[in-house]
Amino acid sequence: MKVSRTWNATAAVTGVLFALMLIFGTIAAMAPYDGIDVTSSSQDVARALIAGSDNLVTGGYVLMMSALLLIIFSGYLRHALGPADAWPATVGLGGGLVTAATVTVIGLLVISQGQILDYGSDTATAKTLLVLSWVSVSVAVPGLASFAGGMSLASLSFATLPRWVGWLGMAAAVLVLTLWVLGILVTLAWIATVSGILVLREARAIEPAEPDTDDG
Repeated sequence: MKVSRTWNATAAVTGVLFALMLIFGTIAAMAPYDGIDVTSSSQDVARALIAGSDNLVTGGYVLMMSALLLIIFSGYLRHALGPADAWPATVGLGGGLVTAATVTVIGLLVISQGQILDYGSDTATAKTLLVLSWVSVSVAVPGLASFAGGMSLASLSFATLPRWVGWLGMAAAVLVLTLWVLGILVTLAWIATVSGILVLREARAIEPAEPDTDDG
């Protein structure tokens, strides 16, 4: 059974949606951290997390929804960029799934910070949750690098995307492994670019409906 072009176009747009929702979720989740970091006292951290609990819960749920979009986009991209036996695209799919799992865990940690509205005297818990959330971002590095690198290698090998897009993805994978904050931003830009190209390609391939004719 062949998936229709309309569904393919819908799957292709999830890449852009993933990038936008990840950025929005991150901004919402980071809002309560204004003025605090891992060197702040546990009391200051607890007060900041309690004051920003609504932002934390919203940001956490948005991050988890973005993970769902990445799973869909990864599955679609696996088949769009290479044949079934293309191992680079399979590596990219695995990286995308690992990244989605990591983003889900990060979202869970963020929501956990927003669920506690009274730490009492046990404010060390707030600082522990803060440190775990910050450190968990770096856990996404291997999956994201595999996703960008594998999919880009597949596109270069089978010429399924413009070559500059493939090389941009390879550069993004290297940056994720070396300068991971910059690498994540470049990778999101690459994902949005790939998604936009494929949405246009799928939309152009959709055959217009034939006009009705009156045989009478």
